[in-house]
Amino acid sequence: MKRLSMQLGLRIGLASALIVAMIGGLASCAGDQRVVGLNEFPAYPGEKHQSEVLNIQVIRDADSISLTNTTAQRFETTRVWLNQEFSYVVDGIDVGETIRIDLHEFRNRYGARFRAGGFFATQRPKNVVLAQFESDPDSQSLLGLVVVNGRVSR
Repeated sequence: MKRLSMQLGLRIGLASALIVAMIGGLASCAGDQRVVGLNEFPAYPGEKHQSEVLNIQVIRDADSISLTNTTAQRFETTRVWLNQEFSYVVDGIDVGETIRIDLHEFRNRYGARFRAGGFFATQRPKNVVLAQFESDPDSQSLLGLVVVNGRVSR
């Protein structure tokens, strides 16, 4: 009898731990996920103006974007800005190349992720309304990109 009660207690304890872990995992998906203690996410360079718009199309597909470079110029490592708040560094984009970036990779200066949506999203996803390149941090200007479809397709 004592052995049966110990087994039952162990099973209840494991089941409780599993439920707590699942609830904690779901709760972490609920709001903005922040990275505490990291200073690698810069603030949007609001003092810079947009000098031109490049022929690089930005197309949203659910929780990612595709950038297609139809210019005659290769871009080396550059920071992509979305909505004057969120950024992500790409290694480069060749002439004619299309790259895909998961929108969850974009972070603001506080480390909060872009609200990209997805199956488990609890908040309405943000639209992509403005996309820019900051290819040279010492430059006084940003380069605009053409946002073709920035809305979440339903």
